[in-house]
Amino acid sequence: MNLKHRLRVTIVLESLSSILNLTVAVFNIRYIRKLPPSSVLIVLLCLSDFGFNANNLITSVIHLCLPDSYYDSQACQLQGAITTLMGLLSMGLVAGLTLFRYLMIVRGYHIQPTFTIIYIASLAGISTTIVVFPFVLGVADAVYGLQPTKIACTVAWHEPRARGMAISCMIIIAIPIATISIAYFQIYQKVSREFKAFKDLSTTSKDHERYTASRHNINQCLTKEDQERQKSLLIQSVALVSCFLIGWTPYLIFASIQVITGEHLSLDFEFVAEMCIILNDIFSPILILIFDKVLRSNILNAGKTCCCRD
Repeated sequence: MNLKHRLRVTIVLESLSSILNLTVAVFNIRYIRKLPPSSVLIVLLCLSDFGFNANNLITSVIHLCLPDSYYDSQACQLQGAITTLMGLLSMGLVAGLTLFRYLMIVRGYHIQPTFTIIYIASLAGISTTIVVFPFVLGVADAVYGLQPTKIACTVAWHEPRARGMAISCMIIIAIPIATISIAYFQIYQKVSREFKAFKDLSTTSKDHERYTASRHNINQCLTKEDQERQKSLLIQSVALVSCFLIGWTPYLIFASIQVITGEHLSLDFEFVAEMCIILNDIFSPILILIFDKVLRSNILNAGKTCCCRD
């Protein structure tokens, strides 16, 4: 597959990803104050994934339509900064989704809106600082560059002068990947114990009081409908995080090798790694629509409202 064919495939997939993520974000952003903390992170995740793919879509279209020799250094620096910022935000939001689920299920904490706001603001502040720092130091031309596949302007992982920036980004990528599996293993253990206790209750009624007391600090106020929703959201979280791991791990490997060796890798390797990220961004909103009843209902209600107006 030559460069032009790769760009055409990328444009189709990035367009689909942008539409799906924008749909989830736009039709739910108005309800964001009413949404539970994990759903707030999911809406913002869709918004950041839209920014990531829409920005790269512009890059892909430009290099498909213009001559191969075209390159605008300043425009690429800006697009590289936006791509990096959106990527860091997406990773931080996925990590936050895991953190919130861990705190609620394993630790039994109730996530307050204030905690959600502080987490989002901290993530935005740290990510923006990392992205802007090369401009402050005057090395943005070395840090941000057009990738050989011409799909995106992003961090020049092989460039020695970009090594500090590259390592910072890789740490932010690696932390969620390294901790997510541990967190969800503990969540799985907790949920398994809960379901085992419920199963034991169904077979011996005399244990009812003991079982109820053991659950007093965890789930005493939840109705059956609430429990089903929590179960569905847990499945959604696991599916989203699994999709994230599959999508970003190849790119982490690709970037790590370039940082270590200081050399470009093959175009095929880079293209596959980039496609994994785009496919992750396509499947994520689909999984959200399947598992999150509230977000799905908001979109359907908006569609019905538009149809009624017509």
